[in-house]
Amino acid sequence: MIRDSNSLWDFTTPFVPTFRAYNEAAIRLTNQLHDQIGLPRSPAKEPKYSFVVASAIASFQSVMCYEAGYLYWPMKQDRYSAYDQVGRVILVNVQEALADHGLIKLVQKGGRVFTKHKNSAEANLTGGATFRFKNEPTLWEVNEDIMHLDDFWDAEFQDVGRPSLVVGEIQSRADKYYAKLDGRQSAKIPTSELEKKFEQDGWEAWAGIPRLQSYWEKSPLTFQFYKGNNTFIRHASSASRIFSNGSITKGGRYYGMWSNLDKRQRLRATINHKPTVQIDIKASQPTLLSGFLGKKMNVGDTWTDVYGLVVNDLHKDMVLRDVPTSELKDKVKLVIMQMIGTGNPNKWKPAKTSEHLFRMKPFMVLNENSKKRIPVDNYKNEFSLIAYYCKKRIPALWDLEAGKYDSEFLSFHESQILTWTMHLLLEPKISGKAIVTYPMHDCLIVPKEDEDVAVEVMRWCIRQYTCREFKTHFMFDAALSVEEAGQKDRILEGRYFD
Repeated sequence: MIRDSNSLWDFTTPFVPTFRAYNEAAIRLTNQLHDQIGLPRSPAKEPKYSFVVASAIASFQSVMCYEAGYLYWPMKQDRYSAYDQVGRVILVNVQEALADHGLIKLVQKGGRVFTKHKNSAEANLTGGATFRFKNEPTLWEVNEDIMHLDDFWDAEFQDVGRPSLVVGEIQSRADKYYAKLDGRQSAKIPTSELEKKFEQDGWEAWAGIPRLQSYWEKSPLTFQFYKGNNTFIRHASSASRIFSNGSITKGGRYYGMWSNLDKRQRLRATINHKPTVQIDIKASQPTLLSGFLGKKMNVGDTWTDVYGLVVNDLHKDMVLRDVPTSELKDKVKLVIMQMIGTGNPNKWKPAKTSEHLFRMKPFMVLNENSKKRIPVDNYKNEFSLIAYYCKKRIPALWDLEAGKYDSEFLSFHESQILTWTMHLLLEPKISGKAIVTYPMHDCLIVPKEDEDVAVEVMRWCIRQYTCREFKTHFMFDAALSVEEAGQKDRILEGRYFD
């Protein structure tokens, strides 16, 4: 029985042709399945077919980790045009061979389904249109007998084939909204056009990634997954740097196999059989925005938790005291992220998808410093109230501007800082050895034994980048948290220098 499509993706593993056999068990199983479904063995074709078969088995392992899991693998293979290792014909042949031999069974043929959305504020983004075509995914069931093949759970696969550089097409706000709503991927500029479109600059942004991936392949980020009494091991050593809106100066974060994993799972990763920690820039985007624009946050000389300070301000003024501290802190973070995401300093209401989290009734707050006859400040709703207190602590939020100072701007410079940090840590002159690290948005995953060096280099890169690119008149150490599996987070306070 297929699940409700609203929750479908929670039980779906997407097929990606990026895996190769990593150990002897994986090589044996790949060869066995290759022959079982009758794929070509010619010298020219065998490596590519084996790569797709290995990727399929890796997907089967992930599917078997769910109760009633599905494999998402479109019958139209254009989705995979950016993957260099294989071609469309090979993907079609492997998919058909697996289906013909009963290893996968089609349970939902994807396609465009005519749907009607409720009238809402979002409908106004496209002139009030409420009728849409929604993309339903192509889903397959995996034959459970495959779990009983020799070597199935012992086979280890390595993720090596993700495209290094991905650039999204220019999209309007409405296009982005409906792409997400309809389950469509945002349109990407074809790989063949990237070099022509961006000339030297585009390939400079791309050029640093092969060096990182050459180290990642030798020192992969390793995970262990569980299925009842069975486990399987997966190695990640590939990531795509994804830019947006047709520009290589917008976005630019790295996305690898680890990006969508649960945080607890990610913290259990190892590099070269050694435990790792995750070094996180606390309140990264408001901190960096303030540094780039040369406006200190109103946090004193040192700080550890900007969001917590806003919560304290609200409670000190006897505002929203009925909201638990942890919940209010999440709301503060969400308000700031939505202001930055839209580049709108005057944003006064939440996005429609999060409107249910906020009380939309008007608020009145006593202001003893007011010169008005009735000394109260009025706010349209809980969101606008929190936004006002956020801007008191973080004045740089007043300078937000869509298309200039927004989330795409900050994500680009944030990823540039992490890229610089990762390359510096690979230099033996820094610590006497090459330290292999992995990016996770505003974090770095590093070997625990190299934590101190990584913290020092990350902070140095933030300071130097801010001064070099934005000529900021002050210097600062960002507040960091060091997160480790089974341990309480270690907080390193931020500070401003005179």
